[in-house]
Amino acid sequence: MPFFNPEDIFEARRDVEELMLDTCIIDRPGKPVTDPQTGVVSPSYTAVYSGACKVQQTLAESVARTSAGAVFTIVDTRLDIPVNAGPVQTGDRARIVEARLNPALTNSVYRIVGPHKKSAQTAQRLRVEELG
Repeated sequence: MPFFNPEDIFEARRDVEELMLDTCIIDRPGKPVTDPQTGVVSPSYTAVYSGACKVQQTLAESVARTSAGAVFTIVDTRLDIPVNAGPVQTGDRARIVEARLNPALTNSVYRIVGPHKKSAQTAQRLRVEELG
């Protein structure tokens, strides 16, 4: 007999999703598209998810590193989305289109660097890196 009722997981998912007050669009890069009139090449994307999310910095502090004389900062960030969202994969792009509690996050763009899958999952907690 399991030590928990599986229905508890569904309740926990609902609770976790109530905290996802931001809205994002996750899209997958496709083949570049060339404008036949201008010759300008632009990236193309296909949306794989649009909806609730939450941006979370998982460490209270960032880490500064030096490589080849350049200093850069590593911030451990994740993007939480509902379990049934996607499917998403490494390399997908997430754009925050609304951040109700922190408007400064609106228009932030992240690259998904690691998926998140497990049993009894209450949310997908995706490792991301912020893009420019």
